[in-house]
Amino acid sequence: MKRAISFYTIESDGDTDTKEVEANRYAANFPIPPAELKRLPKSANISKKAIVSFAKEVGVSPGIVVGRLQHEGVLKRSYCNELKQSFEWEKQ
Repeated sequence: MKRAISFYTIESDGDTDTKEVEANRYAANFPIPPAELKRLPKSANISKKAIVSFAKEVGVSPGIVVGRLQHEGVLKRSYCNELKQSFEWEKQ
C-alpha cells in the first residue's frame, strides 16, 4: 500500500494556527498510528534492521519511519538517510 502526504503553509488568521496544528498531527499519525509507533524503541541507537522490520510490520516505507524518528528528535538528521527514497519529477 502506498500513501502520500503533502504539506503546505497557510497565512495565519488566528484560527488557522489551530487548523494547521491539527493537520500536522493528522499527517504525522496517518502513515504510522501512535499506537504502532509506541512499539518502536525511542533510542538514538536503534538499528537499521529494527527500523526496516518495524516498517514492514506496519506497512510503510522504512524512510517514513526514519523521517518520523528524525522529526521527533530520536534520530539525528544524518542517520539512516539511505533508507529514504528520493524522487525526481520530469517536466513536461
